Amino acid sequence: MINKKELTVKDITLISIFVVILFLQEQILSFIPNVSLTFFLLILFSKKLGFYKTFLIILCHTLLDVFLFNNGLYAYMLFMFIGLMFIPLLLNTLFEKVNSPIGLALLSIVFSLLYSSVFSNSLISLIASAKLIISSSIPLVKCNSKATS
Repeated sequence: MINKKELTVKDITLISIFVVILFLQEQILSFIPNVSLTFFLLILFSKKLGFYKTFLIILCHTLLDVFLFNNGLYAYMLFMFIGLMFIPLLLNTLFEKVNSPIGLALLSIVFSLLYSSVFSNSLISLIASAKLIISSSIPLVKCNSKATS
């Protein structure tokens, strides 16, 4: 009997094809602001492939996206991964019985809001830590407020 977590050659091929599809659609649609099929495809993959294979797809997609197009902002990798992992995690646990298109569309809105909140909180924390590092590296000079005459 085959263990669920064992990957066959067919599974590896499907995962790599789905990673390419996910990555290419994001790059092809990048000229249109705020349009992407990423959440739609990840919901589809989660429903059809299950948690483990979707986890591998998200991991490969995140690594590709961060290493190729984030210009050295590797700090976003963890936040991007966590934000996208909400989809298979919640679809395969809490919302496992949701199969209607309207229900999945509403969940897609929830997932996009979760993803945006993870990114906005990470951006705020990165900016705050950058300000702290910059301000701590500047030496403080005590100024005399009395004018010398």
